[in-house]
Amino acid sequence: PISKLQLPDALEKLKSGKLTGCALFDFPAADCALVYDEGKLAHAVVHRDGQEMKDQAALQSLVEMMLLAAHGSFSVYALSRDITAAVMALVAGQATIDGQEIKLIDFKALLERIKTEQMTATLKIYTDDRAGLIFYRNGATVGFFHDRANAIETTAGEVQHIAALPGARADLRALAATDGFVLDLAGLVDIRALWETSSGN
Repeated sequence: PISKLQLPDALEKLKSGKLTGCALFDFPAADCALVYDEGKLAHAVVHRDGQEMKDQAALQSLVEMMLLAAHGSFSVYALSRDITAAVMALVAGQATIDGQEIKLIDFKALLERIKTEQMTATLKIYTDDRAGLIFYRNGATVGFFHDRANAIETTAGEVQHIAALPGARADLRALAATDGFVLDLAGLVDIRALWETSSGN
């Protein structure tokens, strides 16, 4: 539960534990994802009131929400570096396909493009009540995930099933070649100082 969490201490543990993966904060009216690479905070994103905030603004918003939150949950997922890079594409990448109907997509050509351009990307396939993800690193498929899975999967079965549902759509988000694990955001924002100032300590 978020109400029992001291944010600076929690983030310090993720850093010292050299987490590669992501930490998710789920609030009643907002959510936040932090992407980590070997303990370095590579990306932060907050969705709140129909807006998306990134990096420094996202961290400041997270502190505010944590201090006000009576309800919410905090989860940490350790992932391989390949999957983490694809997740980073999902939360921070450029939209190459945005909400296009599956039946209008030439998948053979799309997969060829992902391979040829050596994309690090996530393809999200979804309907109103189902969602699946296909992760790519440097043009190669590195895993599959869907809303009924407990772990990253190695086969596309359930994601293909979602793609075949009526009205299924797809988003493809890819990292630019210059994006990646280059920055430790924790060095830009002093979370502990921000937390103490905002909480009046």
